[in-house]
Amino acid sequence: MPLSTYLGRKQIVSEKPEHVASQSQSPSSSNSASAEPAVSGAVSNDANHLNLSHSGDRILVGFNYKDMPDETRVARYRAQLLDFVKRTNCKSLKFDMKGIKIVPSRMLGFFVSLKNEGHDIELVDLEQAVQDIIRITKLAPMFTIRPIGK
Repeated sequence: MPLSTYLGRKQIVSEKPEHVASQSQSPSSSNSASAEPAVSGAVSNDANHLNLSHSGDRILVGFNYKDMPDETRVARYRAQLLDFVKRTNCKSLKFDMKGIKIVPSRMLGFFVSLKNEGHDIELVDLEQAVQDIIRITKLAPMFTIRPIGK
């Protein structure tokens, strides 16, 4: 069951990750009399799920798992994020990369595919090793990159 908190004029709704996919099928069931758009998210400590929050025209993406994710985990991330993007109709994605030491090629491919679909991709709090990987692969021009502390 969603938990709601009002902050100013926006409503923040947190969902358990397992409810994220199931709620996407019937957006009309969540409509309320309020004209205010809901700011929603999925918050979990489960390493197989992303932490997602949506505010305005941007989705903030956080990772619970800081080690190099395997193909299965990246596939779960992809499914969860694409479902959330579809529900929010958001084109701006900000990935919080704090604590991520290495990014596998499958994850880089996911970022590139999002960019190719017209999403604005921002990678923040990148460790030097991750910045080097993105630079060496010549992907840096595709993304907005903000190193740690900037």
